[in-house]
Amino acid sequence: MHRAREKVRAVLGAPSGRPGPCSYSDLLDLGLRDGLYRPSRELDQVLTSLVARLQGPPVGSDSYARVDHLAAQLIAEHDVYAARARTVRRISARAETSLELTYGPRMAREDIGPGGSLVERALRALRPFPYREHYRDLSASEAILAPEVRHWLVAGAGPAPLSGLWLHWLTGARVTLVDLDPEAVAIASALVRRLETQGLVSQGFIVAQVSDVAELLLPDDVDGVLVAALVPQQAKVALARRVAESERERRVLIRSARGLTAQLAYAPAPRPALEAAGLTFVGEVVPQTHITSQPSLPHLLHEGTRTLLGVSSPLLLNSTELYRS
Repeated sequence: MHRAREKVRAVLGAPSGRPGPCSYSDLLDLGLRDGLYRPSRELDQVLTSLVARLQGPPVGSDSYARVDHLAAQLIAEHDVYAARARTVRRISARAETSLELTYGPRMAREDIGPGGSLVERALRALRPFPYREHYRDLSASEAILAPEVRHWLVAGAGPAPLSGLWLHWLTGARVTLVDLDPEAVAIASALVRRLETQGLVSQGFIVAQVSDVAELLLPDDVDGVLVAALVPQQAKVALARRVAESERERRVLIRSARGLTAQLAYAPAPRPALEAAGLTFVGEVVPQTHITSQPSLPHLLHEGTRTLLGVSSPLLLNSTELYRS
């Protein structure tokens, strides 16, 4: 219980209501004064380090499960912790949206220069965005989960659609980017056009459109759906129901949250509701930030545990759940 309590305090602060030393909520608040995201290399570095430390012992180990279970229980049973947890998630969502609105236009103006492999040129094109490698690692694991997909629909793509871009670069698949916010779609479209002119995206292979995920009509040739973590839970379920009711079999990837730190930033995928909507759960990708200080390729784990992939990377928070219709 002591380790669980210390883990919660590091993220949320002291239970008295006074800020704890270097708590996650305090750090986020520093970067979001007046509701605006102010890019800060120092803040990014501290948050990345804090996330890696809080992910804790190896995924699947008894100590990991025990500490995380007790930490979640502390948050659920302690009013101050519970209130702070809700606040952290709201701040995290605002921070991510504001960050993408800040960096999306910057990437659309980036000049990549000549030479290099596709991945090297892609990283140069996304150079202004501080977490471009995060998306590379996560998308690599998702591409391995569903290698047969030839047309992805990314729901909740946002103004910096790195997930869709990396899926295209890693697999060659077509990608349809969908978001409810017209400003986000306009910024994403400008970025895609810029990448087309630089030869990094084939003309017409990536398109962006404004649409409500909950009311989305799936194109017939879409055989894979990726749902962003910040898409509202009810919209995820509505989309799952639409996918399940269609005649075409599709792979559906739902960004989720595994571990205490991730669940404070993102809502875990509503698996029971998704299954009730008609999807079949297949397995998940699990980040293992503690394993190595350098990113590496995802590796296959035992299917019997429903954990299909482990991603050895210090960069990731999100897990991803795989479903089929």
